[in-house]
Amino acid sequence: MHYEVSNWIGALSEQRIKKSGCIPGSYEWALRYKDAKVNFTTFQEDFDLTAKGKELNHFSNVACKIIARYPNVEFKWKNFCKGKGREKIQELETKVTAGMLCTYSLAMIFGGQHDGWHITDQSFGLTTI
Repeated sequence: MHYEVSNWIGALSEQRIKKSGCIPGSYEWALRYKDAKVNFTTFQEDFDLTAKGKELNHFSNVACKIIARYPNVEFKWKNFCKGKGREKIQELETKVTAGMLCTYSLAMIFGGQHDGWHITDQSFGLTTI
């Protein structure tokens, strides 16, 4: 199966904080795609909680900080426990098939070994924007 969000390239944004900013960077891209009325000038820097030394970035806590500043923005997220990868992929396929924009965490595997997360999320989440 092939799923693709239409016109995604027009909303591209660069992840400016390489070490910790994948969640704020993903949210910026999604909000640009949705043409949300937010200030993107320092968006990633404002919402990268790890880079600010406050707490680790997770889908939920970063989303809550964004919603607190921009109540016009809505996120819904679902947590998947470790070992529930099939359910997570099924949920992702359902959302994308319905035309919903999603961000999600991916395990990084190098040489057959788990080596962390592409998007660090202790709860292995999926966020719908």
